[in-house]
This record gives sequence, structure tokens and C-alpha cells, in this order.
Amino acid sequence: MDALISLSQLAIVLVISLALVTLSNKLKISNVVLLIAAGMVIGALRYNGAPIFEVSEIFIEGFVMLALVIVLFDSGLRLRAKEFDTHTKKASLFAVVQFIITTLVISLILNLAFKFPLTQSVMLASLIAGTSISFIFMCYKKGRAVEIIRTEATINNLLLIVVSAVMLVLLKTNFNVMYSVQQVIFGLSSSLIVGIIFFKFMRKYYSEIMSPIALFTASLATYALAENMNGSGIIAIASLGFFFGHITVKNKEELLKFSSNLSNIFKIITFMLLGILVKINFDSDIVLKSIVVFIAYIITRTLAVNLSLFGDFHFKEKIFIALNSSKGAAVAVLILFSLSMISIPLSQIALLVLVYSAIISSIIPHLKLSD
Repeated sequence: MDALISLSQLAIVLVISLALVTLSNKLKISNVVLLIAAGMVIGALRYNGAPIFEVSEIFIEGFVMLALVIVLFDSGLRLRAKEFDTHTKKASLFAVVQFIITTLVISLILNLAFKFPLTQSVMLASLIAGTSISFIFMCYKKGRAVEIIRTEATINNLLLIVVSAVMLVLLKTNFNVMYSVQQVIFGLSSSLIVGIIFFKFMRKYYSEIMSPIALFTASLATYALAENMNGSGIIAIASLGFFFGHITVKNKEELLKFSSNLSNIFKIITFMLLGILVKINFDSDIVLKSIVVFIAYIITRTLAVNLSLFGDFHFKEKIFIALNSSKGAAVAVLILFSLSMISIPLSQIALLVLVYSAIISSIIPHLKLSD
């Protein structure tokens, strides 16, 4: 019966998500806003005092593991240096400076001003620092400001995964440094072992049906092997994606499309689930704290833009880059994965900042700032 309930819940979430994504594409707004808002409404519905839509723990645990594997693998394979353009040097500097300043400032605000644990504060700050290009790329196909944001998002994903993985390992091991190092090593080893076995055959053989299945199987096997070896599954799966992105296999473009499409399915469900699972208490001071964090975030991005993109970038381009801070699937799935490890108020702040970023990014295309 639990399995049937979970299947029904997944079907409902998928139907609503697909409808909202279609609507957001027509309205040319970020689907993140609609998906999270719908999730919040669904999660708040009550009948006789009980939630109408209550997601089972079995469904959550199973989905989160699959989403982690699919989304982080896709994020890892997008880290392909050969696709970077002539603005890569400045964009890379901006990405690193922005990530460091944002993580430092937001961590201090959360820890010193709002009294959250330091490790949890650093992890959440690194998630806030992460960005995505998906919505902006839908509105703008080219332009040097867009390329800066695209490169920044790619590098940010790398930094985001590394910092989040380290923070999660430290939390999981109670700050046992040697055990944490072991988890990182076993995670990397798992990706190499599985990658060598699977990709060796995929370099020579391609099947329209079996090759995508093999890629999916390799991802699951890597995560499972790493976790069973007491390694970091996050580092393992992201490393496998990075590995796959830099090797030559037959019909690679078709496999990249498969990975991207599969990741998009899990992405839309993840945003909806975040809205359902993270209950916002609007009577508390969480909204005010989230606004303070978001304003601080925009200030740190603006500072990073001015420190890194000096020279021939004009004022409107800098504002365009600073305000485009929408979050992608990697950020969403890592927040979902870490819900059991961070405090409820922190998860609420993370969700609200996600929404604020998506709203601002939806408004930017109408202001013609990239011209």
C-alpha cells in the first residue's frame, strides 16, 4: 500500500510540475518560482487538521538518492573546460571571488548574527553562492554578459559540490578529519573504478537502447559503491560526471541529451518537493532573516563583479551579471539532501533565498540590462 501511495504522489507531482513548467515557458518566467510556490500551497493544504498531501519517508529517501545521482552526474559532466570562451579568465576570477566572498559573508551573518552552527552556516552559504544559467540562457542566446554568467555557473557548480560535500562529510563524521579524508578518497576511487569499467566499453560500442541504460547504471553503481565503502557518494558521482565529460565515447551527444533530459525531470520534481517539505512559518522572523541574507548576497555579488570584471564592462552589464543569481538543480537537490542535517530555520532561509533569486532573475530580462 505504501508503494501505491508513493507512486500516486509521484504522478500528482509530475502532472502539476509539467503544467507549471509549460506555463512558465509561455510567460517567460523562472519555473522555480511556480514550482516552489505550488509545493508550498500543496504542503499547506489541510483536511480535519491533517495534511492532505503527506509525502512518505520511503518516497523521500528513494527520490533524494536518485535525484542526487542524476543531477550531480549531469552537473559534473557540464564541467568541460573546452567549451569556455574568450571571457573565461575574467569569468573564472569572478566565479571564485564571488563564491569566496559570498560564502564568507553569509556564513558570518548566519553564525554570528543569527546564531546558527558554523558548519551548517558555511554549507548553506556555499549553496546560496551557487548559480544556474538555464533560465537566462532561455531568454538570451548570446552576449558577453551571458557568457560570463554561463562560465560562472559552471565553475560555481564545481566549488559548490566540493564545499557542500566536505561540509556534509564533516557533519556525518562528527568532524573526524581522518575519516573525512577517507570518505573523499573512497569517493574518488569509486568513480575511477566504475568509470574505467563502463566507459572502456562505451568508447567502442553504442546502442540506442543499452548505452543510456549503461550510463544510468554506471551512475547508480558509483554512488552505491562509494557509500558502501564509507566514501562520499556526492564526490563520487560528480567525479564520474566530470570523467565522462572529458572522454571520447561513441554518440556522446546523444548520451549528453539523455543525461540532460533525465536531470530536468528530477529537477522539476525536486523544486516542487522543496516547497512541500520545507514549511515556512511566516509569523516568525525567518522571512526577515532571509531578506537580510538575500540583500547581503546581492551586495557580495555586486562587490565581486566590480573587483573581477574591471575594464570594458559597462555599468548595465555589471548590474545584469550581479542580479542574475537564480539557483539550479544542483543547489535544490543538495538542499533537499541536507534537510535532515541542518536546522529547520536554515532550510527555510535557503528556500526563501531560492525564491527571491528566481523572482529577480525573472524580472531582469524585461529591464533590457544586457543591451
